[in-house]
Amino acid sequence: MQGIISLSLIKVRKLLEKLPGYIWHRTHTLQKKKPVNCMDDLTVEQVIALHTRVIRTDGGDDRLLSEASLHQMVFLANRIEDVLTRAALVFFTLVAYPAFREGNSHTARLVAEMILSDNGYTIEECDDGVNGLVQGIELFTFEQPDVENWLRLHVKMTSKPRSLLKVK
Repeated sequence: MQGIISLSLIKVRKLLEKLPGYIWHRTHTLQKKKPVNCMDDLTVEQVIALHTRVIRTDGGDDRLLSEASLHQMVFLANRIEDVLTRAALVFFTLVAYPAFREGNSHTARLVAEMILSDNGYTIEECDDGVNGLVQGIELFTFEQPDVENWLRLHVKMTSKPRSLLKVK
């Protein structure tokens, strides 16, 4: 009887392995494959490290206002597949809902640029355009879709995404 059950489990496993986008993991669980060109997940630690760099360079208060909003932003960003939408969400969220006492706008730009550059994009616009975005967000005249539209007009592909370069 045990042999029949084992044989049936092997057949089930082979059927599951044929599902598109899934792999059978060594822990004997079915896991969703990451696409070859998927983005690396953003982490709270990366955002805090960039903010620390901003404060060291520009000066100011480095205290965190809302760790919860920072975690929520990172969680939401990591659910977004599109590079420009992800960068727009992070930029808008850090400017509109400051997670830090000071340096939110500069940190927002650095995090968005990191997301874009990791995926082979760069912002072509000068500082005036980005400063205009920040002002629009602070004055509640720009929303996240406005930031995304602005990015779509002002970014260009510069190289292969780093995630593609990691795959061998």
